[in-house]
Amino acid sequence: MIRMKRRGAGHGAASTTLFFVAALLFSTTSARAQRPPEPAATLIELWLDANDRCPGGAGDSAKTDAACDERDRLGGRLHGLDWCYARPEQIGGERQWQRCTSISLKPEPDTTPSTRPPTPSIQALQGKWYLDDQKVCTGRPNETEGLLTFRGKSFLGYESNCRIQSAKPIGRFLALRMMCASEGMQERASENIEFVDDRTIRRSLKDGPKTYTSVHRRCPD
Repeated sequence: MIRMKRRGAGHGAASTTLFFVAALLFSTTSARAQRPPEPAATLIELWLDANDRCPGGAGDSAKTDAACDERDRLGGRLHGLDWCYARPEQIGGERQWQRCTSISLKPEPDTTPSTRPPTPSIQALQGKWYLDDQKVCTGRPNETEGLLTFRGKSFLGYESNCRIQSAKPIGRFLALRMMCASEGMQERASENIEFVDDRTIRRSLKDGPKTYTSVHRRCPD
């Protein structure tokens, strides 16, 4: 029997540490390398969310129909960016969004006239936006949960009224600084709004060390 020469405990610990550090660096680098570039990465996240809500909802639900329509629209946008959902030979978990090839499965093209994100500005935010259910669009600003309303420099949420003091565009984002009143109290607030396309925004709010995000769609005219 061949015996391996035993090395010192210190050397073994150092080797083990080096191995795990190398593995961590490799996995981090691989994850970054595999992440699609923007705006495809954000569109894929939104498509996956809509896809979960489409087949998983009630068959006669307006929410389910809206989710399926949204999924198809996002799929069309991704196809327009040369991204396709899997190849014919892939099944189950193998299927994912990837760069199109000659044999890729391709969704129906999006027939929406314009989906290009607008230039981030207060003007591009004007109007009503809903969180989950489009029905809230008929509700009253400041009194309807899930409804956001931008009027000039006023930002009305559910039982909250904010005055936008500054709006700074940063790439696809608009950084807002506001003074908000809610339940008789006033406080300064800030958030970043990402313009995903001309009908979709993603809000990011910080609360201490945590960041909360939510996706909102523009209400129909």
